[in-house]
Amino acid sequence: MHGVSEITSIPSKFIALGGPEKLAQGTWEKGTEFKANFFRNGSRDGLVVEIRLPRNAVGPGSVTLSVVSRSALHQRGSIGNTILSKTIREGEDVKFLDTSLSDDFHKLSTYSYEITVKTDFEVMGDAFSVVVQTWQAPLPANRVDAERTNRMEETFSNNPRPRPSDAPAEREGNLYIVKQGDYLKAIAVKYYGNSQKWKPIYEANKGIIGPNPDRLMPGQRLVIPNL
Repeated sequence: MHGVSEITSIPSKFIALGGPEKLAQGTWEKGTEFKANFFRNGSRDGLVVEIRLPRNAVGPGSVTLSVVSRSALHQRGSIGNTILSKTIREGEDVKFLDTSLSDDFHKLSTYSYEITVKTDFEVMGDAFSVVVQTWQAPLPANRVDAERTNRMEETFSNNPRPRPSDAPAEREGNLYIVKQGDYLKAIAVKYYGNSQKWKPIYEANKGIIGPNPDRLMPGQRLVIPNL
């Protein structure tokens, strides 16, 4: 589902994007409004934003938060609209999950917000701060990769993989299963001790890898020819 929703905990498998950042700090008069533009590059499948008021920051006072979407690709005309408005006291936080950019073509999307903080107290010195931290969903596969995977799965389902006795290519070399982050030069070093010998691996597996030798997908089974 596309949109923005308030949540109470960080979803499983979401990954922190750096540490907490101070969004606002300093000496303010009562009723002061502070506006800050905040953006993050994160997984198109979702970003969690947590805004909190640390303990021992202001005593009994509270702040009113207002968050406006500024992301260019937000769906349903939400750009420029207020997506969150809430009052919190010291030691409290508010979290929201943004999945509005899940239709983006790229793995990473730029999430952009205008955050307004309004105090109901006077602030002296640097004791007061509003802290922001973000988490992203696991990075998805590229759309192109996903489509190619679907095509490969269709091909394999229509043409069952031959038994080892019927697969002479695999008997002529080693079989390697691609892992996340693999690339041909690294595999060449593993088997041949020379990164420049990646081309024989590519030529032997061109039908699996496709036209771009830099696009390996986890789970692909590559034949490593004997040189």
